[in-house]
Amino acid sequence: MKKFVSIIISVIISIITAAFTLSFGIAAPILIRPFYYSQIDSLELVQSTGFDRQQIIDAYDEMLDYCTGISDTFGTGVLKYSESGKSHFEDVKSLFLLDIHVLIITLIFLIIFAIICIKTGYSPYKFFGHTPYFYSGAGLISLITIIGIIVISDFENAFKVFHMLFFPGKDNWLFDAKTDEIILILPEQFFYNCALMILSVIILLCIIFIVTSIISKKRKL
Repeated sequence: MKKFVSIIISVIISIITAAFTLSFGIAAPILIRPFYYSQIDSLELVQSTGFDRQQIIDAYDEMLDYCTGISDTFGTGVLKYSESGKSHFEDVKSLFLLDIHVLIITLIFLIIFAIICIKTGYSPYKFFGHTPYFYSGAGLISLITIIGIIVISDFENAFKVFHMLFFPGKDNWLFDAKTDEIILILPEQFFYNCALMILSVIILLCIIFIVTSIISKKRKL
């Protein structure tokens, strides 16, 4: 019975670790605002939009403050927006907050579990000598690699499929730059760079989990 419980705990830890890794990767470009600021020049946003750098930053910050729950009021600085555009960002806000909540909850759980293991000396069941973190990393990196290949090879269609999946039955994500000027400072290349960052962060964490588990296994041989 104890072995069965230990196996169940290991599976749960593996799933929670995968959820933490995914949510952390997704949150990275959202929470690290300098990631966007650093691209203003390389994407030539000042030249292509006619807005100055500070106006672009203010618009991005105000939009992101709303989407991350920092502000209850939606705005895009001096940039115009429509009610349709605003409704899309209401949907985006729900997804962003969901991701942030998952990140916080899974992080707290993993920290508490780590403290319990340290104080009690408890060790979760190891399948073939590997910790649950190994399988979380191995499974996730396989899935992310496949998704990454699809996204990188045809980002335009992947971008459309993403919106159809997460915003079913809606087309308010198809912005008209004349009424929703925020889209002018959020070119497709920026979202492509976000996808690369998300994939890179997730893969890096997965590699850390796998390598540390392998090292731990070898030390106990």
